[in-house]
Amino acid sequence: MGISSQKRSTAEWLRAVLVGVMAFAVGSWATGATAQEKLTILSGYDIQFMHGYIADKEGMFKEEGLDVTVKYSVSGKVAVDGVVAGAGVLGISGSLVSVTAATQAPIYVVAPLARSEHLMEMVTLPGIDEAADLKGKRIAFQFGTEGHKFVLLYLQKNGLSVDDVTLMNIPAQALPPALSRGDVDVVAVWPPHSTKALEATTGAKVLTTSHGVSAVYGVVIMRKDFVESNPEGGRKLLRGLLRADKFIKENPERTLEYFAEQGKIDMATARKINAGAKPEYGMALDKAFFDENQASADFLADHGFTPSRADANDFMHEQLMRDVAPELVTF
Repeated sequence: MGISSQKRSTAEWLRAVLVGVMAFAVGSWATGATAQEKLTILSGYDIQFMHGYIADKEGMFKEEGLDVTVKYSVSGKVAVDGVVAGAGVLGISGSLVSVTAATQAPIYVVAPLARSEHLMEMVTLPGIDEAADLKGKRIAFQFGTEGHKFVLLYLQKNGLSVDDVTLMNIPAQALPPALSRGDVDVVAVWPPHSTKALEATTGAKVLTTSHGVSAVYGVVIMRKDFVESNPEGGRKLLRGLLRADKFIKENPERTLEYFAEQGKIDMATARKINAGAKPEYGMALDKAFFDENQASADFLADHGFTPSRADANDFMHEQLMRDVAPELVTF
């Protein structure tokens, strides 16, 4: 064989090897991509709901081998309704919305994310200075949310009934303009909507917060069919959220930056909301969380939202958390 023939033969061999290496690399990448399980989760926007956003932005779900699409909404109720409808396998919302779904649909309450006794705010027009002044007034909130529970319990605590006021169902994001226009006298909602209501309405003030009335949890729910058919996927999602919980506790300032970024608010407002809500982050399945779930179920039954009183043992699912962080399950 001549030198030129040898060069051609060597070149062809090198090309073949290169093609083979590239094919292997592409094949390996494709296999890796396939291993990234694709899941969709839905989350509301709230100072207590930051785990999903942070786990997504910080790549914590990817570290668990998941390709997660996180879809956000202005309220946790919209997120939970989407999970119930099959638009996602996991939802992040508040206590009452989550328990309502779990008592009426194939949904499990899986874990808490945070707790606040100050989150909800009742913002009023001028001239409403105490509970007695609410008589005859128009009180607006988004039905089925924590605002609903907050108002009914506050009225009851102060010797008033629903017959003493007019209750109006208005989506959370529409409450600030409704108050500023004078369409309603009072709004019961969480920040930043309550913050916007105060800023938009001259003379508006916070009559009361939920402190002493009702505690509010950020809650993780999952579809039962997903948990039962893909428990490992559920465990991976929980591990991602637990990573986010650790990040939140260790990086409070960065967490506020993410909160401001997600809601397109300035840092001064983010800090003000955080200082007022005083969220206590943590994903422990403890007796306090169990009792709050039972209290929400009792509230639904007592006010005719469900036909019978549900048992929290039937809709709370602790096995996934036992699998990934057994020390957090104590109830």
